[in-house]
Amino acid sequence: MVVAVIVFICKLNEVEVILKDLASQLNVAGGTCKLRYKEILKRLVDVARVHMPWGNDVSVKNIMKNAPIVIQYMEMKSMCNPAKQIKTLEEVRRKEKIEAAKKRIEKIRRPSMAANESGDLCVRLPVCSSKRKRRDTDWEDFVIETLLLHHVKEEEIEKGCYNTLLDLHVFNSRT
Repeated sequence: MVVAVIVFICKLNEVEVILKDLASQLNVAGGTCKLRYKEILKRLVDVARVHMPWGNDVSVKNIMKNAPIVIQYMEMKSMCNPAKQIKTLEEVRRKEKIEAAKKRIEKIRRPSMAANESGDLCVRLPVCSSKRKRRDTDWEDFVIETLLLHHVKEEEIEKGCYNTLLDLHVFNSRT
């Protein structure tokens, strides 16, 4: 496969190379390399035919003229897919933060209920000490809590446009 890719790149850049010579230099079977080279060309033609407006005119014989555009298309497509996955992970993280914020709010609103759920029979008052306990909350958690307290829909919060939501529901609210 490596020989086939090298030959393809060389031909794309108009560099003279003979597949059999390169294959023998790398001690691999020339016939297999030739098959892999043809597979590369065929795959590029398949992509061009499906995704390019002029795809029906693309063939194995003229794919080298269209290859840069087809490869660029494939690069852009592959870059979009990791972006979608990252966005999904962000949404999952925001959902978790929303759930945690709802629990913190409920704990403050109904301390006796929160104590019963955690297994404590009584509400414990915080003990004052010189050292403050470090919490795992950050500014995003506080913003989410504020938005939830202002009855912003969870679906809107999940999108993550916090400044816009704060402007709409908190700073411009007349209630």
